[in-house]
Amino acid sequence: MLQLLLFSLVGTEEELVPIDETARAELVGLMARILVRVFQMEIRRTDERASIQSQDQAGTLRTYR
Repeated sequence: MLQLLLFSLVGTEEELVPIDETARAELVGLMARILVRVFQMEIRRTDERASIQSQDQAGTLRTYR
């Protein structure tokens, strides 16, 4: 199982790199789009595996009849 570590985007008392609000909003949007794409690809891979497994089981049943 994969576990993604997400760092807090909430400002702290001491910011390591100052960033303006527009750049922060663009960065958060980019990160969100990347996460959505990763999850979509993971769902697609899971669906493909299930489809292949179903085809394998159907083929096995036909072979033994």
